[in-house]
Amino acid sequence: MPPSSSTLSVDWSYYVQTLSSGGYIKGLIACCTWFASLTGIAIEVYAICLCLCVVDMVLGTYAAIRQGRFSLRIFQRGVMKFIVYGVYILVAAAVQIVLSKTISIDVPMVGWIIAYLGANDALSIMANARNLGWPMPKLFQTIIVRVTHGVEKQAMSALDAIDTKDTDEHNGYRNGKKR
Repeated sequence: MPPSSSTLSVDWSYYVQTLSSGGYIKGLIACCTWFASLTGIAIEVYAICLCLCVVDMVLGTYAAIRQGRFSLRIFQRGVMKFIVYGVYILVAAAVQIVLSKTISIDVPMVGWIIAYLGANDALSIMANARNLGWPMPKLFQTIIVRVTHGVEKQAMSALDAIDTKDTDEHNGYRNGKKR
């Protein structure tokens, strides 16, 4: 509660406490705004990319649970996607700033990365919507099926290779030979 107007002394602790409440959120917003100003991209673009990531994560988890294919390993990779996307954007921003400041070349690295990540998540959202049985234009269905099958094939072969290696090493095998 703010100090009453009848007192002449100022209670600074109230104002400091009020300003510091939610300090982490305010600090995060300030850092994001500052970062956006460095890269020349509006903060709304970053917010849209984050929203696409969240919607993709929620729809993907819901579709997997509904279809009985939920995997904690895949869920963990989905969560790690947020961190990896952040690192991609930071590296692209660093390259963009270094090129801009050292040799005066304005290359929109962050814009390209965010456009790629946003398109990637948008395709994933459409694939999850198709898996949930939501209506979708035939052209989108064809694109999603072709892209999804290629990615799933590569991911499954990589996961199978990891699982085989883990199982073999657990059973005393290394590189296909018993130790």
